[in-house]
Amino acid sequence: MRSKWTSVVAVVGIAGTLALAGCGGDSSAEDSPKLASSIKDACALGDKEKAVNWWRSGDEADLREEIAPFEKEHPDIKITIGLYRPNEIVQRMSAEMQAGKKPGADVVDGDLLTLDPLFQQGWIQDYDWAAAGTPEEHITEVNGAPGVRNSRTYIGLAYNTDVVPAAEVPKTYQDLIDSKWAGKVVYDPRGTYLQGTSVVWGPDKAIAWFDDLLDTTKAVPIEGGTASIEAVVQGQYAMTTSASQNDAQANIDSGAPLGFQLLDVIPVNDYNTALIKGAEHPNAAACFLEWWTGPEGEAGRLKVEGKSNAEAPADMPAGSELAVVDTQEDFDAADKMVTHIAESSQ
Repeated sequence: MRSKWTSVVAVVGIAGTLALAGCGGDSSAEDSPKLASSIKDACALGDKEKAVNWWRSGDEADLREEIAPFEKEHPDIKITIGLYRPNEIVQRMSAEMQAGKKPGADVVDGDLLTLDPLFQQGWIQDYDWAAAGTPEEHITEVNGAPGVRNSRTYIGLAYNTDVVPAAEVPKTYQDLIDSKWAGKVVYDPRGTYLQGTSVVWGPDKAIAWFDDLLDTTKAVPIEGGTASIEAVVQGQYAMTTSASQNDAQANIDSGAPLGFQLLDVIPVNDYNTALIKGAEHPNAAACFLEWWTGPEGEAGRLKVEGKSNAEAPADMPAGSELAVVDTQEDFDAADKMVTHIAESSQ
């Protein structure tokens, strides 16, 4: 089933950067090449456009390895990777919009919650991805424009196996509310890893739980999953709530003293790709997007980064619930949690 929501207002926690947009020029750029209606035609025209400007986060060496098969198939298309966090993508594109400039990106990757202002302001190109063969469940429409899910990661608890006895590993978020863990648990002050609790429990219960995490467990803010996992591996802290399963597994595979536990709520991080309206290379971008979000692109991500596009983790504990943001109600609940965590961490 295709996910769909329609954002009405910009909210502080997730879409606050929308204020940068203002009333800029026409992002559709009348002199932009016309986007072909079929992927086959788009790829043929894309070979003539010769370029794709791709904005996203990640490791460039990994990304280059993953997209090598596409570049071999389309040697005339040069892909330039601009490495930015999703919120930085929004800020840069909002500044371009305000200045009336042509978009610097042809295609962007990021979580839809952060990229939402681009959908609100009409910067995302509409396209019939279902007709291009994209599974309906991988298409998410925001304000009538589609993003395509390229991967899904699962958030849980990463812990230092030298510090936390196996019998004491928390199995639920409520298990973290314990004074014995005081000052030993890490969370991300941006709220992006814990927002799923609000989707499942509702904002009131989730916010009360988080306040208890601060009061009783004295949780420590560290921004970024990689930084928090490194701190746990080094023994600075016992565990982190800011861990994706694939990142934790990469550390485990390298021999780090790390374990990973999916809890009773499993926040889902969906990473999506979208075409930018008025892009300089629309056909090359569409050709690349269809490949990147398809089976070949997924195979590369799974091999290099351990990321798949599976609907649920194979080792999902019985009774656990996935926290997926795919409705306006979910979006609002997640934003309330993100906003509260950010304000509580100042």
